[in-house]
Amino acid sequence: MPISFTLVSDTILHNEFGYCATDVNTLKKYLGKGVKVLKAFAKAGQVESFVGKWGLKKPLETCFLAGSCFLLDISNAELSQLNELNKFGIGEKTNEGFGKCIFALQTTDELTELNIDNDYYELDEPEVPVPDKTKEIIKILIQNYIIKQSSSMAFSDQYRFKNLPTKSFINKLESIAKKGNSFEFKDNIKELLKRDFSKNNCNYVKIIMKPY
Repeated sequence: MPISFTLVSDTILHNEFGYCATDVNTLKKYLGKGVKVLKAFAKAGQVESFVGKWGLKKPLETCFLAGSCFLLDISNAELSQLNELNKFGIGEKTNEGFGKCIFALQTTDELTELNIDNDYYELDEPEVPVPDKTKEIIKILIQNYIIKQSSSMAFSDQYRFKNLPTKSFINKLESIAKKGNSFEFKDNIKELLKRDFSKNNCNYVKIIMKPY
C-alpha cells in the first residue's frame, strides 16, 4: 500500500549514536516497524534556533528540510504508530515546531506509482438533480484540494524569504490562529510578543497584523 509522507516543517532525526542524521535508515527507525521507504525526494540542510531568555543561539543541527517527501509502503506497518506521527510529528524537538508531517499529501503519478490514463472521457449529465449530500461532499473535496495546493505552493516559496522568525514562534502563532476570533487573536499576539521578543519576530508580526 504505497502512500506519500511529506515533512511540513524541518525535521531533526538522531541516529543510534545520538548525532543528527539525514539518511533513510534513520528515518525508518522513527517510522516504526513494517514501514518500507520506496522512494525519496529529500533535501538536507542546517537549522538553528534562538533562546530569547538566554539571548543565545542553539548549536546548528542537520535536518531534513521542509518539503522533503517519501513514498512509503505501509502494508505491514502499525497504523496506530503512524497515526501518532501524524498528530504529534516525527523526530526531535517537535514541541518547537520541528517534525510536522502529513501522510497522503501528494497524489501524483511519481509518488503513488499509479499508471494514470490521461485520455479524456465525456460524461453524461445526470438525469436527476444532484443530492444536497453529494454537493456537500464535493464542496469539502474542493476545499481540501485548495488547502493542499496552497500548502504545496508555500513549501516552494518559503526559501525566498530571509530572516524568518524561529520555528517555535511560528508554531505558537499557528496555535493562536486556530483558537478564538480576530479580536482575541490581536490580544494574544501582543501577549506572545511580551514573552518571545526578538527583531525577526517583531518584523514578521508587523506584516501579519496589517489587516488588524
